Amino acid sequence: MSAGAFPSLPRMWARRRRTIATPPTSMAGLSLIELMIAVVLGLLVVLAAIGLFTSNRAVYDSTEALSRIQENARAGFELMARDLRAADGTACRTPVDPSTAAAAASPEKMPLIRWAGTGGLGLWGDGLRGRSNGFGDVIELRSATAGAVPIVTHIFNELRHADSPRFKKADELLACDSNTGYLLTATGVKGNTVSYREAPCNASPGGNCDATRPLLDPARRPAFLAPVAAIRWEVGANARGGRSLYRVASGFGSGDDRAEVIDGVRTLTLSYLLPGKTQYVSAAQVGTEWKAVRAVRIALELEASPGGGAGNEIGRRIVHVVSLRNRNP
Repeated sequence: MSAGAFPSLPRMWARRRRTIATPPTSMAGLSLIELMIAVVLGLLVVLAAIGLFTSNRAVYDSTEALSRIQENARAGFELMARDLRAADGTACRTPVDPSTAAAAASPEKMPLIRWAGTGGLGLWGDGLRGRSNGFGDVIELRSATAGAVPIVTHIFNELRHADSPRFKKADELLACDSNTGYLLTATGVKGNTVSYREAPCNASPGGNCDATRPLLDPARRPAFLAPVAAIRWEVGANARGGRSLYRVASGFGSGDDRAEVIDGVRTLTLSYLLPGKTQYVSAAQVGTEWKAVRAVRIALELEASPGGGAGNEIGRRIVHVVSLRNRNP
């Protein structure tokens, strides 16, 4: 065998060194361009995730704001409707319009009460009255149904009722049977006996509560004594810089009890339905016909801010109609 058949030893070692010195391609590091591309792709994924989260959060906040508006509307309408349905009500029979045939045929279905006004009893109106203030419409309501107790005797200016003591001095009260009604101011309370000073009122067209009126006779007709509820619904400024719907219970001599019902109220708009009409009218168009009003249309404009922050508020206008229970069959 010739010497050229095998490579020389130095040549073999050189080839070996070159093989060891050259690393395999799979072990090579990332270039700067590859690293930048990877970072950009990662940022795109992160931004997409943030955008998805932000979008979902905005949808959640908007849905929550709408739910808050609907819940506020439900609570406001429910409480207002309760007071409206009781308007003009007494513990005696339901008053009727004196101009109707039913009133002429059955005058015992009255009394027609002139309810108390703000600041004391007087010739105020007929169960409800609407007006406006700087924040929108206002409605005032009168009734005497809650807390009624049967009257046992009526002697001179004293009424004795069949219940434990529950009235106090200066309370505004209504004593009535199915034919007669008195608006009273309690001047003294001793046990279940109430002494009173009569207030100006009308128990029948053209009549007044005075000493010539007959006394209530529980032996002939059931008679009842009840406190006069004087309620006002209105929109006003709240302590947080916004507007709220308020229920104000007039205490006459003892001051008003003002309760915030719902917040986020832009306006309260009220309109009224008169007999024979198909369109609701404003308080100004009702004029002096408040006794004839049969239903009230309530429109509330509500707003809520998604996320609870100011700006970008969502608004809705919601309408509800309430029939006056004491004026409709």
